[in-house]
Amino acid sequence: HVIQETMAKLLIVAVSLTLVIVGLCNNSTKNEIHEFVLKNNNSVCVRMNIAAQFRVGYSSTVNNKTKTVHIVIPSACNTTNITGDCTIITGYCNHKHHKGYKRTQMNLTWGDNEEYVLTYTFLAHFKTGYNQWNISEIALSVDVSEVFNDSTRGVVTGTQDNEKYLIQTTDLKHSYYCKSEKNFDFNLNKKESDHITFMSASISHFKVQAFEFGNKIEGNYGSYVRCNKDINGSNIVPIAVGACLAVLVIIVLCIYIIGRLRNYCKKKSYETLS
Repeated sequence: HVIQETMAKLLIVAVSLTLVIVGLCNNSTKNEIHEFVLKNNNSVCVRMNIAAQFRVGYSSTVNNKTKTVHIVIPSACNTTNITGDCTIITGYCNHKHHKGYKRTQMNLTWGDNEEYVLTYTFLAHFKTGYNQWNISEIALSVDVSEVFNDSTRGVVTGTQDNEKYLIQTTDLKHSYYCKSEKNFDFNLNKKESDHITFMSASISHFKVQAFEFGNKIEGNYGSYVRCNKDINGSNIVPIAVGACLAVLVIIVLCIYIIGRLRNYCKKKSYETLS
């Protein structure tokens, strides 16, 4: 009975650990996922889904204490103004292998006085044999005087153009998807940032496609390229669960063997006494 009870308890522990591990690894984002679409003459040129939170640090001019504000894109999409340009030609040449570049910008503006602007810049590469696109820069602009009462500084902009924090190059008519969270800091111009000490972003559930779609009117996502963090992270759950179960199986076997040996020894003792 003791062995059976112990094995039952261990089974409950195994199931609980499995559920906890799966729950942690598949934990949904605390930020809402929003979809934004940029169009040009009723044709979609950018479609993007994103869950994001931004942090801005400010050193007060009154008491030198650092204040931090957390910024999220509003839940009501009609409170976010979407602007941009789908037709910026940034470079062109007649080289037989290189046909040129095309740039697109999407601006998301929100706030009571439109004090926040998030800008994504997309770049398409047209070359013989393959046409690809990527994100060349992310920028966050904050009207500091609207956010912090004791500031007279106007708009401060932070930028990030490091490929590590953006996306990997993707074929045209394909989308990019990254469920995993990416955290990064924006680069600030010290002369212009004044009392802004940092700007950072936390982005997850990011799906985006730019320039070309199978159907430009509907602008549905094409087949997606998944980020490396998702691919590498997808192995964590089965490995962790398998390791826990393997350890518990070994423990159960050891308890079972010990129990059998104890019963055998008791039986032998009874036979000897009799």
